[in-house]
Amino acid sequence: MNFQEVKNIIEIPKDKYLIYALSVNDKYVVLGRGKYNRAKVIFDDIENISYNHIKSFKVRLYHLFTTNKKFKREIMIVNSIDQAKKLEKEKHKCLGGNSLVIDRQIEDRLFNLCKDEEIVTLLLRIALRSSFSGLYDLRKWYKEKIISEFHWKKISNILQLPKK
Repeated sequence: MNFQEVKNIIEIPKDKYLIYALSVNDKYVVLGRGKYNRAKVIFDDIENISYNHIKSFKVRLYHLFTTNKKFKREIMIVNSIDQAKKLEKEKHKCLGGNSLVIDRQIEDRLFNLCKDEEIVTLLLRIALRSSFSGLYDLRKWYKEKIISEFHWKKISNILQLPKK
């Protein structure tokens, strides 16, 4: 089975099991399985964020800090969750996309923006290692007043988070 490229989020079926993938400059950075709610992360950009997806932070950083960006979004419709699990595992072996690790250059660009702010640097490093979603965690910590207004503004500016 092969991927089909999708150019718009409305091309992702809402009721089917999928393998979904996002490549940046021909390198797979996200490759996963699920239905629409999980797959839509491949269409995250500066204005749209899937806060509840573990790779949403990674996708955002690639949008913010990749030069010569060439994003390619792909899906593969499958018949069942069992088939999705099997194909996802096969695709990870040959294409990658299962890691939360970001390219060193992207990490350097991110941390250069906050090099004089130890607390902001620490919070971003912790969020990058989240076992859920670093973007969700940061937002939750701010709402729960774990992150001060001062530090939140800095984080928000660095990550160009939408004002809501």
